[in-house]
Amino acid sequence: MSRQKRRSTASSTKWVPANGTLFLFRRLLEQVLPKNSGFRDFEVTCEFPHIGRKTVTLNAKKLLRREDQEDLILLAIEDTTALQDGRERDAVLLQEKQVLVQEAHHRQLVAAAVVYLTANAETLNQPHVMSKPLSRATLSSVIATALAARQSGSSS
Repeated sequence: MSRQKRRSTASSTKWVPANGTLFLFRRLLEQVLPKNSGFRDFEVTCEFPHIGRKTVTLNAKKLLRREDQEDLILLAIEDTTALQDGRERDAVLLQEKQVLVQEAHHRQLVAAAVVYLTANAETLNQPHVMSKPLSRATLSSVIATALAARQSGSSS
């Protein structure tokens, strides 16, 4: 095999989709004519040498023709790269939003605990109350009580 041939073979393999997508597409396409069927919204993502990653959506159906004419398949190819990129950005933004909501909830709990502990400082400063460190369960109980007190105070 010549050096030029190896180069072109190596570069042409870059666009082949992964995970058997090409095989599945071929199987779907081969069934269009014999079964008089079609398919919709078959998504393929490929990495091309000069233009990068592209996502296309494929739709196919058998064209109705006279009996003396050869069967044909209408194959529609739509570049949905921007749509796919938008979905990926949306997923990242949703994950970031969930982290921010969890952080805000945690800060609210801590603030409620501080308010509760400050309001009850005299009781908690007694030697028998603070003779041992607060356990996680006790702290959770303190936070829950603070939140309940805060909600009942705001609803009045």
